[in-house]
Amino acid sequence: MLRKFALGVSFVALLSGGALAAPGNQSTVTQANEGNAASVDQDQSIFGSISAVDQSGGSQTATILQTDDGSPVGAVFANDSSVTQSGDSNTATITQRSLGAEDDDASQNTSAVVQSGAGGIATVLQVGQASTSSILQLDNDQIAYVEQRGAGVESSVIEQDGGGNTADVFQ
Repeated sequence: MLRKFALGVSFVALLSGGALAAPGNQSTVTQANEGNAASVDQDQSIFGSISAVDQSGGSQTATILQTDDGSPVGAVFANDSSVTQSGDSNTATITQRSLGAEDDDASQNTSAVVQSGAGGIATVLQVGQASTSSILQLDNDQIAYVEQRGAGVESSVIEQDGGGNTADVFQ
């Protein structure tokens, strides 16, 4: 179990890369024990938004909403979010909207979800040019849903380890 969790943390760190050093809206939430909820709402930053939620324990809920005004100033990633959850029956929901910069092929939205524990649900909605989503779920009975709307090159990776898992991607 510890090996799987360490793998998940490394996976998120790899995906976050240099984007975590950018200015703009930034939030970090860390929660432990059972039944916690985290809600992050980041709106209209010309430098983009960065959010990281780390929850350990069962029955956790993480919700991130990021909306960027699409200004060409600032970070390459307009919206960057990550959720790491360990324990059973956790839910992660990420909604990212990048408004504008329609002709820019740089990633407007980047998200990463790592869930270790049975019965996790990960939902990602990304609206904007060239969005990237990664979901890693380590255990049984996991559900992953990704919807990406944009005219660019959208990318989605879902990796599920265990039985009884479901994954849907709409681009």
